[in-house]
Amino acid sequence: MAYPVEWPGLSFKKYRHYVHEWPHTFKKGPGNYIYCSIGANNTWNPIYISETSDLSGPYDKHLKMQCIKRIGVTHIHAHTNNNGWQGRLDEKEDLIRNYKPICNDRWDHDG
Repeated sequence: MAYPVEWPGLSFKKYRHYVHEWPHTFKKGPGNYIYCSIGANNTWNPIYISETSDLSGPYDKHLKMQCIKRIGVTHIHAHTNNNGWQGRLDEKEDLIRNYKPICNDRWDHDG
């Protein structure tokens, strides 16, 4: 059963994601997601943060999957986001600016 985790952005806005073990299959729908591993002291280590128009998409073909797997993904945190593409993008960029995940880079603006 998924449980919620709050991720604050650089703006201090909090985004509620639900924790799932990796790999996980989602229902069709738009959303935001964070690939994570468990860090020191059982804290979440964000590896890659993005958004999608369809959470049920084929994650194994993801552009950054080689990096994500190499770093050691164990979980994916996700939530449905019906605020349109701009709303998903704003959340993604707010979180990236705060956490600077290793598999995101400063030029990564299209997931």
